Amino acid sequence: MAENQEIFKSRRELVREFRDFENPQPTTDIDIVWVFSGHSTYDEQLQPSPHAYAITDYTEFFRKEDRQRIERGIELVKEVTALRLSKEKSAVTEEDIQKSGPIFFFNGTGRQNHVLKEAIADGKITLPYDKIVISEISPKLDPTPQEANTKTQFEQFPNDLLQQIAKDKHKIAAVSHLYHLMRIRRHAKAPNLISLKPVWADIDVVYFAADPNIDTEKDQIHRHAAKLLQILRKEGEKVVEYSRKGDLQEI
Repeated sequence: MAENQEIFKSRRELVREFRDFENPQPTTDIDIVWVFSGHSTYDEQLQPSPHAYAITDYTEFFRKEDRQRIERGIELVKEVTALRLSKEKSAVTEEDIQKSGPIFFFNGTGRQNHVLKEAIADGKITLPYDKIVISEISPKLDPTPQEANTKTQFEQFPNDLLQQIAKDKHKIAAVSHLYHLMRIRRHAKAPNLISLKPVWADIDVVYFAADPNIDTEKDQIHRHAAKLLQILRKEGEKVVEYSRKGDLQEI
């Protein structure tokens, strides 16, 4: 009974956060734009894994996840660069990003990283090469192997980048879909993570949703309201389960 009440409380809190969320304004002190990999790949392939919870009912919902997150991350890099140079975002060049832009950071599975690198090589992603950091959380080509998860993405965040952010007292911008951001923000201050990497306690993370048109056309999200409610219910269960392990900050 107590467990059910805890899960209900978690779900209710996540739904409240979901409804109240607004994207923050970008700031010049964002030094890293961290794009979290999703269920799919940049080319929109979706290959469900037996290790992941069943997502067959959400195939179309999840198909564009990686592309939407990556494209939002690229836009955020340009927005921060524009602010630093007092320019319009549309006027920002690759040279501007090279000189003044934040780092675009992505840590995915072997397959997700491979597809992203191909897109960069083909010129589909126009960011300077040395402003892109791609880190692998699993060498497997399965998009969702068991050891590739949000917890692992935090644990394997490059120490040199983390230390530099903490030293400069600057920010990391986390980019994902809104349903996932609510769990991400609890990972950032999780007891187990801070005991492993204490520097996380001093890191300022800001959160940006990659959902299409979230700032101006929330009807785009409401089209998927039934699916999102199911996903939020699952997220509520995960928050309770993972917080008990110390892998998430409690609600």
